[in-house]
Amino acid sequence: MEFLKELFGDQALTFDQLQTAAQSKGFEIVNAAGGAYVSKVDADNLRGQVNTFKQELNKQKFEFALEKALSKSGARSGAAVRGLLKCDKLQLTDDGEILGLDKQLDALKKAEDTAFLFEKAETGGSTGMSHESGTEVKLSKKEAANEAIRAAFGIRK
Repeated sequence: MEFLKELFGDQALTFDQLQTAAQSKGFEIVNAAGGAYVSKVDADNLRGQVNTFKQELNKQKFEFALEKALSKSGARSGAAVRGLLKCDKLQLTDDGEILGLDKQLDALKKAEDTAFLFEKAETGGSTGMSHESGTEVKLSKKEAANEAIRAAFGIRK
């Protein structure tokens, strides 16, 4: 505590005088009376926590964006399709889009061994079902009754 004797000498000092004397000796004085002082260790710990939370938040944003995109893509099983993606090649943009995802999904949709993982897009063409042959489909008694009730009340199916 010899450095304090050098700063104070044999007299009392105001805070401003102490601060000036300390600066001349290479010390930095902080007025912690208002609770504004945080130790370097505490500040470093808090910075580390903030950085950890930011990384976790970014991972969560990516996962939500990927789940949403897979749902929109027509994937029958998002988990199965996600397992086939090269996620390290994907990048989340600030507006929530995932760069590189469309290219990977298109490749999976076109490949013979993975196309079944996606719902077929409506093409408007024939599916080859017997009811598309131009012949009228016969309704069951229940369906016919429901159609008659709908028609009577002017309800369209």
